Amino acid sequence: MFGINQSKTISLELAIQLYASVYLNLAPLAKMKKSLLFNEENLPEILNNINADRIIFAFKIYTRIMKIISDYRRCIRSKQKTEILQYLGIKAKDLKQYSFLNTADIFYCLYMYKSHRKSWVLLNMLEREMR
Repeated sequence: MFGINQSKTISLELAIQLYASVYLNLAPLAKMKKSLLFNEENLPEILNNINADRIIFAFKIYTRIMKIISDYRRCIRSKQKTEILQYLGIKAKDLKQYSFLNTADIFYCLYMYKSHRKSWVLLNMLEREMR
C-alpha cells in the first residue's frame, strides 16, 4: 500500500492502474484487461518508471475526478445540489450534455486528461485547480 500523509492508502493494483493510465497511455488496458498490465511486456516498463510522486499526482487526479462524478450524480438525484452546475459553468438544462459522467470510467477520464487536456472543458478546470 502507498500512503499519502499517512491518511490515504492506495492499493498496489490501483496504483499500477493509475500510473499506467496517466503516464503510459494504457487507460483502456487498465480498464478492460488489467491483468495485461502485469505481463512480460508491460510490467517491466511500469516497475522501472513508477515512483511515489507520480502515484500521488495520478491519485489526486483520480480523487478529483471521482468528486466531479459524485457531484454530477448528486445533482441528477436532487435538483437542490447544484454545485456541479457552478463548477462546470452551465445551466441545469445543459446537464444532459454531461451524461457521459454516469458511465465514465476513471481510467478513461485519466486517459482523456493525458491526451486531450487542452480541449476537454471538465479536465481543463481540473488542471487549473491542481496548479
